[in-house]
Amino acid sequence: MGILQNLKDLRVSYSSMSEVFRIDEGLCNREENQAPRLLLNLEQLRLKRLPYLRWIVLGPTHCVNLQSLKVLEITHCNKLTSIFSISVVQTLRLLEELKIHDCDKLKSVLMELETDTEPNKFCLPNLKTVEIVKCPSLEYVFPLALTQGFPRLQKVQLVKLRNMRGFVAGNNFVRAPALEILIIKELCSAFTNFVFQKEVNKCDPLKELTFCTKSIDGEDVEPCSMVNTQLRQRSTNFEYMTLGNFEQLFQLQGAYLISNLEKMQLSNMIWLRDIWKGPIHFETNLRELAVYDSNCLTYIFPATFIPHFPHLSILKIKACENLKQIIANDDISTSSSQGPQLEKKMVFPYVKQIILENLPRLESFGLAGYHMEFPCLDLLGVKQCFKMITSFTVDYLTLTVHAKSDEASQLDDVNPSPEVIFWEKRRPTLLPQYVEEAEKVSPLK
Repeated sequence: MGILQNLKDLRVSYSSMSEVFRIDEGLCNREENQAPRLLLNLEQLRLKRLPYLRWIVLGPTHCVNLQSLKVLEITHCNKLTSIFSISVVQTLRLLEELKIHDCDKLKSVLMELETDTEPNKFCLPNLKTVEIVKCPSLEYVFPLALTQGFPRLQKVQLVKLRNMRGFVAGNNFVRAPALEILIIKELCSAFTNFVFQKEVNKCDPLKELTFCTKSIDGEDVEPCSMVNTQLRQRSTNFEYMTLGNFEQLFQLQGAYLISNLEKMQLSNMIWLRDIWKGPIHFETNLRELAVYDSNCLTYIFPATFIPHFPHLSILKIKACENLKQIIANDDISTSSSQGPQLEKKMVFPYVKQIILENLPRLESFGLAGYHMEFPCLDLLGVKQCFKMITSFTVDYLTLTVHAKSDEASQLDDVNPSPEVIFWEKRRPTLLPQYVEEAEKVSPLK
């Protein structure tokens, strides 16, 4: 018993054990003030390649107290179905890192809510990192009781969880005010209930987002509209990120949520129609944007958002079969362009790479009547975009790439766009020479 009370760091690997700790019932069947509190000083627990492990704690758990545990790592424990009961979770006040890899039968990170436990009262106040990879039986990371419990969560990485249905059991709003990095890859397309809310001006903005689901043959997935309806009824002091089978990704009230976002990759978001919705008041740090296999998207950016993405460097859009425009008109830009207008200039000062591939309905990069400039472009690749009416030229002296969309070209179906447009700065003559026109150009404001 003394060992269990004084143990600080435990690492177990390559063993045939079925349990890590076995607690004798007689030891805990005492008066509450006399029962020993076991594992009080354990700070790190790492379990690796234990193929027969079924329990971390076997026996009564009410005398187990993990109040000092900061790091929990479990790898290749293929018979383990759950980690801890809720009674143990209540003691995890200092847990900072939770990493689980290659546990084939793991169904829940924490056991289901116990009958005498009041829901929505638990939290993991110091949890900063959640990393779960290759656990094909896992449906939810946390039970309903932990919906509100992640005040310091900074990074979430969920990869190759083919049975995953949500971060928290039930269709809930997860409060993670400190979340900065969210990486979700190769989850099933039925993943529907990952909704994060952040209070405007009071939470840390997101820095990196990767969301790539995986289609399952024969799976009929319907769009989820319930959460979006609930969002419209909530306070305007919050911004939301809805991941899964939703039609909108970011619901903004000034775009504080994405003001520090640097890198974003989206793939197979089968019902997504709007990446961003709502007003934007902040300049963002977005540098890399990649969007793949999202067939309900018809555009990427509203025109009025472009000045708020001055640091954009890499843009990759592939296999979005209904995409028509990279930059589209919105209500503001449409109303401001009534009547005769000067040609407007739109400058992308730091864009270095543009890759557009397999976009059969793509008609234009930007709006008709806009003259776009890319002074830092190093690489341009356009492939299988047969309806593209945007023409690209380059100034051989400054190596600035220019682009215009000719609306009249939409009427000409005889001459489709080239199958491939490829240009790189070290071979500038791959694009035609830019010829400056006499018309005055008005900068975009």
